[in-house]
This record gives sequence, C-alpha cells and structure tokens, in this order.
Amino acid sequence: MKIIRPIAAAAAAALTVLLGTTPLPTPAHAQPAQEQSSASAEEKDSAPAQKPGVEITSITPWLDDKGTLSISGNVRSGEADLKTPTLQVGMSTQILNSTDSVNAWADRANPHRTLTTIAPSFKPEDGDDAITAAPLPGTIKANSTARFSVTIPAAKLGLSAKKPLSTWGARGIRVAATTEAGPFGEPTTAYTTWYPNPKIDHTKLGVIIPATITRFGLDGKYIPQDLEKAAAGGELRDLLDAMKKAPDAAIALDPRLVVSISSTLETQQAPEETEAPDSDGESESKPGSYTELEAFWDEFREELTKHDIIPLPYADADLRSIRAVGEDKLAETAQAASRQITEAVPELEGNGRILRYSWPAAAGADSKHLDTFHSTGHDALLLSEDQLPAETSYTSNARARITADDVGSNIPVLVTNRDLNEALGITQATRTGDDTPGEADGVDDPEAQPSERPHSPRTAEDISRTIALTAAITSERPFDQRSILMSLPRHTAEADWADLAAMPEDLPWLDPIRLPQLEKSEESDRGAFVTAQKTTLPAPTLAPLPGLYTDIGVFDSLFANPTEARTADSRMLLTCASVGWQNQPADLDECVESATKAAEGFGGRIGIEQGSTVLLVTGESTTIPITVHNNSTREAELSVNLRPQTAQLQAETSPTQTIGPGEHARFTVPVKGIANADVPGRINLIAADGTTIPTDEEMLVRVRADWENIGTAIVGTGLAIVFVVGLYFSVRRGRPKIPQSQLEAAMARAESQND
Repeated sequence: MKIIRPIAAAAAAALTVLLGTTPLPTPAHAQPAQEQSSASAEEKDSAPAQKPGVEITSITPWLDDKGTLSISGNVRSGEADLKTPTLQVGMSTQILNSTDSVNAWADRANPHRTLTTIAPSFKPEDGDDAITAAPLPGTIKANSTARFSVTIPAAKLGLSAKKPLSTWGARGIRVAATTEAGPFGEPTTAYTTWYPNPKIDHTKLGVIIPATITRFGLDGKYIPQDLEKAAAGGELRDLLDAMKKAPDAAIALDPRLVVSISSTLETQQAPEETEAPDSDGESESKPGSYTELEAFWDEFREELTKHDIIPLPYADADLRSIRAVGEDKLAETAQAASRQITEAVPELEGNGRILRYSWPAAAGADSKHLDTFHSTGHDALLLSEDQLPAETSYTSNARARITADDVGSNIPVLVTNRDLNEALGITQATRTGDDTPGEADGVDDPEAQPSERPHSPRTAEDISRTIALTAAITSERPFDQRSILMSLPRHTAEADWADLAAMPEDLPWLDPIRLPQLEKSEESDRGAFVTAQKTTLPAPTLAPLPGLYTDIGVFDSLFANPTEARTADSRMLLTCASVGWQNQPADLDECVESATKAAEGFGGRIGIEQGSTVLLVTGESTTIPITVHNNSTREAELSVNLRPQTAQLQAETSPTQTIGPGEHARFTVPVKGIANADVPGRINLIAADGTTIPTDEEMLVRVRADWENIGTAIVGTGLAIVFVVGLYFSVRRGRPKIPQSQLEAAMARAESQND
C-alpha cells in the first residue's frame, strides 16, 4: 500500500496545477475584483471563435478529509452583455462508481446538490473552513471573458471520512451560469474523487507512451530545425517529461524519431568561429548548431534504457491502411525499419527491454493480422477493447488470449481499456454494442466528418474524467485487484502527457505495472474477436501512394546505391500513412499533396544541360557530348542515350559513369548519320540495371552531305574529261597536211637550184 497522508496534499496540489494553467486562488479578501479581458481586433480575426458559456480550466483531481477542492475557469459573454452573472457550483449526490455513470455525468449532470454560489455580491464566510471566491463583476461586457475561482474545504463538501469504504469514489462537479435574463449557456462539468484513505486493493495500470511526431518529411526524416525547436521546450521535451514521470511505462518508439535525431547530430558541422555575445550577454546559435537537440538526445537515450521498448513501424505507419491500397512492399519497408532503433541507440542492444509486440491502430486490426501474427515474429498483440470486448459487467484484466483457427495456435493479447481510450480521444464512444469497429464512423467516406473528440490539448474536464474513470474502475470491485492497460494517443506529444502518464504514480488508488508483468497477470475472459471493417486512414486519400512508390522506385535506380535511395524516398511516403493522421483528415490531405509534388520533382535531381543543334555529315560515325548534373545528395551511376525519331540517324548508349553529389559529368553518345534530314531525338538516362528513364530534353541533329568534297570531285572529273577528249582528237587527226600551191612552189625552187 502507498503512504498516503504525508504526500496527499502535495500530490493533489501538483495535479491541480497540471490540470490547468490558472494558479490556485488566494483568500477572497486578498483578491481584487475579477478583471475582464476582451480580445483585440487582431486576436478576433486570427483566433477561432470561442463558444459563449462557462469553462473549467483547473480542478483538484482528488482530495481527502484534509484537502480543499479548488476550481478555476472562465465565463465568456458572447455578443451580448451579461448582467448580474451568477455561478452555481454543484456536486453529484451519488458516487460515480462505474464507468457508465462517469461517462453519463457529462451528458446529464443530475442529480446534484449546490456547494456554493458565486455572484457579484459574494462575501467570504467567517471561520477556519471558509469557502473563498472572488465575486464576479456586475456586468460582463460583450465579447469579454471574466475569470472565476473558488476553494471549498473538505469539511464543506458534505462527505464523510468516517466510513471511507462507503463514501470514497468519483464525484461529478457542475458549474452553471445565470443572469438577469435567466440561464446562460449549458452547465459545464468536471470530476473530482473523494479518497479518505479507504482500505482497498489498488488497480494496477500499465501505460504506453508513443514516441513519435506526426509530420510530413521530404526525405522521410524530420527537419533538423524543427527537431531543435521541439527539443527546446516543445513536443520532444513534453515526451521526455512524460517518460520521466512514468518510470514503469513502455515506450512505443518510432524508428523515424531516433534515426532523424542521430543522423542530424552526426552530420552537423562544428561552427568555424564562435560568435560574439549580443548586448544581453547571450550568444546566438548559428544555423546548423543543435545544442538543445544534443542535450535532449543524451537525456532521451539514457531514459530509453530505463523503459520497456515497443518498436513501431517507420513513421508509425498504419500497415493495414497501406496494404489496403495495394502497396505491400511499402508496408514491408515500414516494418523492417524497427531494427534501426538499436543502430541509433546501441545501449538498447541486448538489455532485454525490447518487447516484440504487434500494435495495430486502435480498432484497426483485422483477421488477416491474426493469420500473419506468428510469421512476423511477434510475441504478443496489443488490441483495443472495441475489438476484444469483455464478457463481464465490470472492467476485466488486460491480459487475454485469442485462438486463431487458421494458424492453429493461441495469440497472447494485452487489451487497452475502452473507457480510457474514449476519454483520451483514441477511439469513439460505441456503447450500444451493435456497431463493429469502423462501421459507423464514416472514416472511409471522404465527405464524412469525424465525431466529436476531446480537445487537443485536452481540457480540465477531459483529464479529470480520465482520472475519475480509474477511480470508478477501482470502486467496481475494491477487493478484487485488476490490472488494466492505457495508451496515450499515437501522435505528437502534448503538454498534459506527463500528468496522464504519471497517474499510476500519483493517484492513491492506482499502482504502476510494467507490460511484462501485465503478461503474467490473471487472464480475462473475452468475447470473440471483432474484425475491423475498414481502414484507419481513408483509402481514397492514400490512393496516390502506390503510383508514387512505383515512380520513385524507377527513378531511384539511377543512383549508385538504388536500394538505399528507394528506402529513403519510400519513407517520405510513409510519413503520410502515420496512425496520428487518423483524427486530422485535412492535414492528411495536405501531407499526401506534399508527397505528390515532391515525387514529381524528383526528376530534377538528375538534370541534363541543354545543348545546341548538332551538324552531322551523312555516313560519318562520331560522338555527341551531353552534360548531366547530379543535383542530389547521393552518388549517381548511369549512362545516356539518344533516341532518334527517324531512321536518318543511328545512336547508341554512352559508357556508364559515376557522378558525385553536386557534380556534373560529360557523356559521349555514339551516333552515325544515314541520310539528309533534321532528326529530333529524346535524351534518355539509363540506370546501371538497364532501366530506361525518359526525360523531357530533346536534341536536334542536322544530317547533311559533305558539299565541299563533292564539289572538288565534280571539278576534277570535268577537267579529266576535257583532257581525255582533247587527247583523243589529237591522236585521231595525226600531223597537219601542206597546201598544194605551197608544195608546187617548193618543188619548183628545188629544180631551179639543181640547174
């Protein structure tokens, strides 16, 4: 049993602060009159409209006979002035000793009795156990908010501490507003628990804390600057705080988170110079300096070694939703990434704290999941109670077993509690028993809107309801100790997670239990497995993923290590299949749109430099140079060819080359001109495995005859013909003949000389 008295007041006060941001009230005489606040024009335009009415922002979660019930909140006027506002604070007349009665209080806060009334004329009581409150203003102006707070000592609650077994338990709180015009808005509700140290058996509560961030990632990882911001008081710090507050909780660890952080810190470069301090004496971090992330990583790794670890698929992807759109290989990529957890955090290797559990999305498992359970190497299955309902009228133990006829063996199961799932917004309320998971909520209908769920971050009513449910579960069978299981929502951590995770440590009717111990608890009787009728994420939204996966795989073949490239780019798609998108349909649409745009732009990672028109001589064989730029961060290995559109040009493929990240290379494509033509050709990239990736780049090759040589040949031939013809006629004519008159004259001269 826990030691209650020495820590009761401190624990209750701490939880009260965690339930809301309003500080605990001081006595009324020390407080000024309540101030009103109104939103500026800018705030009205930028902030979502807040519903007029009463809101509880802080409430004491439990108290004993020495404690005080403190309640704080706001009254919002809306568009009209509220004249003479009055608040009536009431408590349920009955103990809410079942989960049904706790859940019903929010819808029907009756019967109840009044504890106190806060009005503009409120005056504090005399005596030691006085109810204190700040009086409300006489008029709350339109579009304004008035804060209220009240403290009620245990002695004024009308609850007995003499018979703790019959009086302890959850109580409903009701705050209703009236004005001169009558009732204003709907009453608001919350819960507290009266715990005068009854001698009961504590309920053991196991807790699962998901460690993930639901966000799109271009390379499948988180942006380093976002991680730095999250580590400096953001969602990563909220996660670490929850882990520290719940030493027995199991951590459902997303490989994407540890891979992103470790790779960011491994690749960061130390600043070359130290910046001078600014005027305030503080130095500003340079871009690429992740001091907050580094500090978080050291703490986070150390804290992980203290917890049981449930490896999740990469990006906590919903495998069934992925397979439903026909992409089994992408689901296999997600599942295979769990081994990288020990690579990023070697301290977890061999420490015996890694649990081989399969955890489908709440209410998202089907019979096929059971059939493949053993082949995937898991030891136990985590299911929500919607799919494995209890056969008892009270809350059953989390440990159960399913007989899978198709595989001929039993499957150990740990069941997360239905009521706690609903209070935390993990699943929807389905208490009629007629609907199977996924039949009535319309998630597969793109036009359907999800039903109302607790606000995120949760309100004081949401958290106090969760606490009250654990008290009701315990009071169902106060002398029959049971062991139950609760998980926090599977998305980015929030500020209230530390409060929720610490419930087994902080609430006096609970004890913490580790999941391996939960496996050894008494087995509960459960009904038949209820298979999910539809996927957790809407199939129409995820429909583009198979086509993108195929296109990415083709293009990634250009890299020297295509498997590594394909894995990284596939993980980008997995970031749009996270379970955390379940309640964020608009954000899921945006993620898929971003992935589509990114995949379409992957072609620009290997770019071809535009060349000029090439002149080629008919019949000549030569090479055409083509320059390729590698704009990616990976080494590429490829060749280039030119696909002529007509037969007047023949082209082959260039030799294969390797191009480093950010570099370029010149490829020589063998070509041969066949006949005169202007031949357009499309440039193709050829992967090392022979895959051809067409590009949009074209090159024009002009194939022309060699007119200079042809002209020379024609002139030479003409001269040769002239020479041959002249020679022929010269030979044919022989020597020229002497005219007859000249011959006779010559003979006469010769005769005269002889005489």
